[in-house]
Amino acid sequence: MYDINLLPEELRVSRKVPLRTKLPKLMLGLAIFALFSSYLFLLLHSRALEKELVDVKSQLEIYEGRAQKVLEEQEAWQNLQKKAEEVKAIWKSRIYWSRFLTEVERALPSDVRLKSLEIGQGNKLRIEGVSYSFDSIGSFYVALKDISLIKDPKVESVQEKSRDESGRSLLEFTITADVGEGTQNER
Repeated sequence: MYDINLLPEELRVSRKVPLRTKLPKLMLGLAIFALFSSYLFLLLHSRALEKELVDVKSQLEIYEGRAQKVLEEQEAWQNLQKKAEEVKAIWKSRIYWSRFLTEVERALPSDVRLKSLEIGQGNKLRIEGVSYSFDSIGSFYVALKDISLIKDPKVESVQEKSRDESGRSLLEFTITADVGEGTQNER
């Protein structure tokens, strides 16, 4: 249907509202809508950020636990490396006593007899023996210097102990030295 209004324009009731009167109301409505939409967006976004923050905190706790475990493992690894170095040092400084005694036996002249061979505190070696000859004791002393494990041998004493039937003097001697690292390590 058609709506025809035959009244002059001044008397006509217009349903159309001029744009000047609509524009402020429209702008106010749009501003309120924009504010409400922004508020909703910010509210939803802040909730999403809070949830993400909780997730990040839980992941951070997991990673901190893992980092602590890694630090503990690194410390354990360093301790193992230190122990391995200590074992290597002990292995390198190991004294093969059988080889040492074999070398002492080789250095021993035929007319020298050992009474005792002691190793005390700090690897201090003390050898006591007897012989009929100063030369044999001297040869033994010089031969001890060539043993790789013996350091700084010293003749502490040589004394006449007794005489045998033929009149030869039985000489008692004491030699001290340090027993240390040498090139004796075997593999």
